[in-house]
Amino acid sequence: MQRIQFLEKRITDILGRIEKVEDSSRTKPFDCPLETPKISVASVRNSNSTHSAWLLISMATACSTIVFSHWLLLFVFNANAIALRVLTIFLPIIFGSLAAYLSREKFVPLVTSGFLVGVVSVTGMLGVTAWLDGVEWLPTSHRDQKEALEYVLAIWFGFSTGYFVLRALNATRSLQGSGNHTSGNAHRLLAGDSSQRKAIFEKIEGLFSTLTAMGSAGAAIYTGLKTFFE
Repeated sequence: MQRIQFLEKRITDILGRIEKVEDSSRTKPFDCPLETPKISVASVRNSNSTHSAWLLISMATACSTIVFSHWLLLFVFNANAIALRVLTIFLPIIFGSLAAYLSREKFVPLVTSGFLVGVVSVTGMLGVTAWLDGVEWLPTSHRDQKEALEYVLAIWFGFSTGYFVLRALNATRSLQGSGNHTSGNAHRLLAGDSSQRKAIFEKIEGLFSTLTAMGSAGAAIYTGLKTFFE
């Protein structure tokens, strides 16, 4: 009888230990901090370098496409100068939107990149003209300097518009997602409903982003085409 009682006690102890192990295995995924996903510094750096690479690729593609269009339209097809002006407005907008989407860069890098794209593109266009027409590379007359500056500004504003276009699209998408929560009940806003305030702020941000994109595009169009309306 003593041996049976001893064995029963051992079995009870073993079953208790098994239950503790099972309980700890159930709670471990939630309690153990070692198994939570972590973002390493190396992954963040790789992500930033990838975004910067996409921005540089977009800038290089924009510059080469604009210079190639300048050569193709003026020296191959002998097209009107207004066609080149239109391309130097809308091509930067397209590449600026791609750069903003692929690189995920913020306002200052995109606007700075737009200025560099404008300067490099106009320098390349002047180089093509100087090489094929046998003229000086840099413009010497006031009229040519003004025209070169207008090209730079048009490309700059156009490339920067891409950032505002993407921001407006994101704000519109976010507004549509939260549109179901904005209807009704002003007293909820007065009572301090954070979701209502957030929806109103998103509306204001979407409107501001849209107006900014339209203003930047309008500035690019005006700068690029105002010579033909003077």
